[in-house]
Amino acid sequence: MTRTAVWKLLERMRQLGYAVDARPRGGYRLAGIPDWPLPWEVALRLGEEESGARPIYFYPSIPSTNDAARQLAEAGAPAGTLVVADRQTAGRGRRGRTWQSPPGGIYLSVVARPRCQPSQAPVLALASALAVARAVEALSGQPAAVKWPNDVLVHERKLSGVLAEVAADQETLRWAVIGIGLNVEPVPAGEHAFPRPIGLVELGCRAHRAAVIARVVLELEGLLQRLDRSPAEAAAEVAREIEARLVWKGRPVRVDTLAAPVEGELVGVDASGALLLRVGTGETLRLFAGDVTLRARPA
Repeated sequence: MTRTAVWKLLERMRQLGYAVDARPRGGYRLAGIPDWPLPWEVALRLGEEESGARPIYFYPSIPSTNDAARQLAEAGAPAGTLVVADRQTAGRGRRGRTWQSPPGGIYLSVVARPRCQPSQAPVLALASALAVARAVEALSGQPAAVKWPNDVLVHERKLSGVLAEVAADQETLRWAVIGIGLNVEPVPAGEHAFPRPIGLVELGCRAHRAAVIARVVLELEGLLQRLDRSPAEAAAEVAREIEARLVWKGRPVRVDTLAAPVEGELVGVDASGALLLRVGTGETLRLFAGDVTLRARPA
């Protein structure tokens, strides 16, 4: 390789944010890496070879990583395909809500091809939230709770949200796309309802974003593999661990369902991913969709 070719490559590295020190007749030294979740940085932390154990797509800006991953899934992308972005301009949450996605956050979507029944799809969202909670605890040392069905909270402040979307035939899931958003920097006051969301930096976690993505993906894929091998047993294990982390368990809550709001005591979750709610009649309802809010205890 000529000196000119080396110089061009190093200039490209600098454009991507890498710090490179140069010394006349002494060579070059890598002095710093950018906090960008570039494909090779993610692959390195996943312990995968540069030859491409999985497709990883990185976008400085994209409307929605889930939309891109869905297109890839429909085109036959293999399980494990990753779409990562520094910023989303049309990020989505559950029920079509907007997910604020400023630059510098963590936004990823994973293509999965789980071998389970469509009726088991709610378990995928719970398993995904559990994967994020495990990763956050490992990286920050802070306990992470889960707000059914798909939010991860620390100190009862939202840190992460999960959006699982599936395509199914009558008896099988063709693919699932699991989208995950994680706050990194502190969320400015006044932009969200109380309590203000929290970011990884506020938890003392300053890991490279590629390292956070890799840890989340490894946790998620471990759970998905377990669900593939032993669906019933693994779903029960996910439910038990979610229950141990479930925010507001044993407290009065309101669940806004598509039909009507329901109030009662939050009992837990079952292996199907349903929320268990004990209402005033003493009956325990199983709810598969809804928004949970805490209610004040009666005087």
